[in-house]
Amino acid sequence: MKELIHAWELKGIIHTTIEFKLEIRRRVLEKFKSFQNAARNIGNITGVSISFFLRNEKVFMKTHKLYRITDNIGLPREEVERHIDLFKDFTNGPVFHIKFPVRFTPLMLRVISHVTGDGCASSNMLRWTQQDTTPLQKLIKSILGVEVNSNKGQLTIPALIGKVTCAALILDRTDFKLPIFVEKIMELSKPFKLQFLLAIIDDEGTIDWKNYGGIDIRMSDKRLVEQIRNLCLSLGLKVSTLKEIENNGSFSTENSKLFRFKILAEGIRILSNDIQEIINNIGEIGSFWIKKDAFEKRVARLWKVRFPQKVNYNLNEFFASKIL
Repeated sequence: MKELIHAWELKGIIHTTIEFKLEIRRRVLEKFKSFQNAARNIGNITGVSISFFLRNEKVFMKTHKLYRITDNIGLPREEVERHIDLFKDFTNGPVFHIKFPVRFTPLMLRVISHVTGDGCASSNMLRWTQQDTTPLQKLIKSILGVEVNSNKGQLTIPALIGKVTCAALILDRTDFKLPIFVEKIMELSKPFKLQFLLAIIDDEGTIDWKNYGGIDIRMSDKRLVEQIRNLCLSLGLKVSTLKEIENNGSFSTENSKLFRFKILAEGIRILSNDIQEIINNIGEIGSFWIKKDAFEKRVARLWKVRFPQKVNYNLNEFFASKIL
């Protein structure tokens, strides 16, 4: 895994400070004498676009074009990215106040892991569907500093988070629904694995707390479920064997199958300890969102103690601190 992602690794549109634009302009004219000569030597760019970017404080430029210019005038790439203050995924997209290099964190992976669950992934869009998308909206805001809106329970995830994840794990965005995504996560540290698992349980899990049951995870992709089961084992969680069952759900088709396994009681006990450590470190946002109440009730029965009827999330404190 690449922990730090550099600006030149991400496709997008970037802005630099006016002071740095003036320095680039000085070096370009010093070496090439004119913007037209610079364009001919650099290639795949016009002198007009170079001049327009460097003369106007508010103008953005595509990442690869800026780096072609700065590479040709001898500016180190790391120095260039230190002067990048704004990033957009596309021309009319939201503006992100972001500093490079970007650190890939477990909570950034948490955002993308919900695509594996109740989300969809294509080459140009990442989306999560849920009745209440508020927790993911707040998490995205804490990471990128912008509001993201949900339309009838459908939340479009900013492409930047997907780009950073792809660069960190060497994946394509369409891989987020495939077993290879879990294979990459298997190589990561425990905090990353836990955030992925919590997202999957929130979206695809069932917690039968009334009958002292386990945490049931079922999906239609056998290989994907196998990898999720392997991830649970790597966390030291006791799980059942994988079983094939009939899909009798609302969206089932004739003769469709599901594959499932359960995290058993001993695994739930270990997971509860891991979640408490997460909460101690970064707050409730790193725990369950949708399955929070059911999990707490199941843990209460597991330990045979009375659990509080209501636990406040204290999200304001978490988002104020922006501990990611």
